[in-house]
Amino acid sequence: SQRRVRSHSMEWKPEVRFADGRPVQLINLKSLEDLNSRLAEPVGVDRFRGNLIYSGEQPFEEEQWKRIRVGAVIFSQPKRCSRCTITTIDQLSGERAGAEPLKTLAGYRRDGKDVFFGTLWIPENTGIIRKGDAVEVLE
Repeated sequence: SQRRVRSHSMEWKPEVRFADGRPVQLINLKSLEDLNSRLAEPVGVDRFRGNLIYSGEQPFEEEQWKRIRVGAVIFSQPKRCSRCTITTIDQLSGERAGAEPLKTLAGYRRDGKDVFFGTLWIPENTGIIRKGDAVEVLE
């Protein structure tokens, strides 16, 4: 089956399978540092279950990007990632750890009913990504 994704591009009409529209999640460690500076108990990046983890220059800078390359793969069609209560579960123990980090994120990363952290992307091509590959901003 085909699943079309809403696209801002007239040239490329992306399709996805087995995902809710954008199958790759990018997490910026600078954004995590920003969040952890506001928390009584810091959380690990594993709470957000990202596919690509990178250390940016500024918190949340990835929300401004339109197209990136990591290794041999180009990603586009970004969307901010709306977070759910799974972020309140300790990923090692499986236990709920309270209302954080969602409560704090809601204080400064809310838009309507949604709370955002990380970005979701669609790969334009196939290719290899290796640990340590840089994130190159194309647009």
